[in-house]
Amino acid sequence: MEIVAVKLPSDINSIHLDSLLRLLPEYEQKMVQKRLNIDTRYRTLVARVLLRLQLSKVLGTKWREIILRIDDKGKPFLQHKELLHFNLSHSGNWIVAAISKQKVGIDIEHLKTIAIERYSSFLQINERNYILVGNSEERLRRFFEVWTLKESYIKAIGMGFYEPLSSYSVIQAVGNGGLPVQATIKNELFWFKQYLLDDRYPLAICSKSSGFPNQIEITDIEILYKSAVRLS
Repeated sequence: MEIVAVKLPSDINSIHLDSLLRLLPEYEQKMVQKRLNIDTRYRTLVARVLLRLQLSKVLGTKWREIILRIDDKGKPFLQHKELLHFNLSHSGNWIVAAISKQKVGIDIEHLKTIAIERYSSFLQINERNYILVGNSEERLRRFFEVWTLKESYIKAIGMGFYEPLSSYSVIQAVGNGGLPVQATIKNELFWFKQYLLDDRYPLAICSKSSGFPNQIEITDIEILYKSAVRLS
């Protein structure tokens, strides 16, 4: 399994934007250009470049030979002789990608102050009980742990908005009621792992495989661009 993260610069560089865009196939360029907000356009562009770069490395092929399609649930998939699963997520200045031979979902969130009670309808009772332990800072940390785990699962199964977040729990029903390393959800076994990026960005990954790396590969926009040019 491959997990890689790229941290975007605080200022959007128009030269990078144009250079990276030209590396994508025409149909993906059009998809990026449809994003009206320049920040969203930039994140979408870098995410697509990051994904193609990692797929190229794993498959040992030029990324222009990689064809990406969208299934009927809106989840992208790889049209290639070798089946790989992948997922993307972004929050703030971070974009992360996961690639695996098994189902995989990844989610990253910015740990910031929010009104937790506004999200209670998305949680099951044991998840709410786990979150409401400790002081306000501890509750906030626990909320984002649970939220990223739930999002990673829903992305791994590829259901998106078709599966309500409140319809399943990521809290263990046995032992101390803590967060899972593995869990059977709706009669299907999944594995989970959590990471922390930049001290304020909790990240969770869910997969049918337990082969998670100990650390996430981290790159920057300059390295990403140079690698993309070499493999495109």
